[in-house]
Amino acid sequence: MRRAALGSSALALAALMALPAVVVADPIETIEHPTRVPAFESFLSLGNGIEPGSTGTYGLTLRNRYNGTMENVSLTIEIYRWATVEQARPATDFSTPPVFVDTGRLDATLTTAALAPNATLPVTLQVRTAPPTPEGVYFTRHLIAFDYPNFTAPGRPSPQSAHFVMKSRGYFTAQQFESINYSDLENSLDALGIAGIVPDSSFSVKRPAPIWPLVLVASATAITGGLSFAMYLADMHPERFPQVKRALLRLSGKAYVARELSLGWLRDRFARPSRAAPPRKAP
Repeated sequence: MRRAALGSSALALAALMALPAVVVADPIETIEHPTRVPAFESFLSLGNGIEPGSTGTYGLTLRNRYNGTMENVSLTIEIYRWATVEQARPATDFSTPPVFVDTGRLDATLTTAALAPNATLPVTLQVRTAPPTPEGVYFTRHLIAFDYPNFTAPGRPSPQSAHFVMKSRGYFTAQQFESINYSDLENSLDALGIAGIVPDSSFSVKRPAPIWPLVLVASATAITGGLSFAMYLADMHPERFPQVKRALLRLSGKAYVARELSLGWLRDRFARPSRAAPPRKAP
């Protein structure tokens, strides 16, 4: 009898293990919550930026933070705004803004059929600039759309499926973005026609600083130091070096001027962003 009971228990356990795993449906609040919307992670650094006329890599990792699989996923990335410390404009104001190599446009779209729970989608895009591309910071906005087949809503406890669209800050005016009430998130997002907020990003376009001013500053500093020591010796023994001190003073003055001019150039180069090209005129 005991053996029969043990055999029945083993069969029941095996049958339970053979059943497909039940995926818990996500409440609609979870779908829309800022800590659960698809994560934008591991943004690739462009280092010191893209030099005008060159290309650079824009990349990130998209991760599914839901309990179920995201289906028919579409991610659109768009370069939409340019800015410096002094001013900001839409990227469309310029005739030669940065563009994505794959499309030749300010926007690019990537798709995948499915993204399982906690799975990631690597995103890597090449950005092309032209020699006249204005230097500055370029902001990117993101739009993600997907189908989610396993969520519940208040008053509808049965799992259901729907199409969701989420956008980043760059798609909204300041007034629209400030209207989001996180204590009534569902209605706030419905008013904007979206199901969640995802992050913006950015990259920079700028020319590298030339090396010669730094070399000149270092050289002038070394020369000034050497001249100071030589002048000290001339002061200690004026009878032995009657003409040397006047020559040293002239050389020291020239080295000081060269150093100050180089430092001034460096301060101007890094304190003020370069002026942008004039906006494109309408035909």
